[in-house]
Amino acid sequence: MAGVVPRLRSQPRTAVVVFREWQDRSFVSVLKSECVKAVESTQKKPLLVDTSLPLDDLLCALGEKFGGTTIIILDQFEEYFLYHPDSRETTSLMLS
Repeated sequence: MAGVVPRLRSQPRTAVVVFREWQDRSFVSVLKSECVKAVESTQKKPLLVDTSLPLDDLLCALGEKFGGTTIIILDQFEEYFLYHPDSRETTSLMLS
């Protein structure tokens, strides 16, 4: 990852989020916040977007306002299952 993330971040209109905060139950809120921060940092100006939107709608809104690409790297994703074992029982993960 040492070379990949800087290379991606050097691309025009590309926001990169490296997310690895799986312990907290509110990880989706943290992920949404990190996505907004990455886009704001890339375009170097604040962005008004409703972070209470479901994750997919938030990413769509970011894309429309940003006009660029947001790449999300889910680092250590296997920890999600370690910290949230009850999700193994469900057939889908609701990311709202």
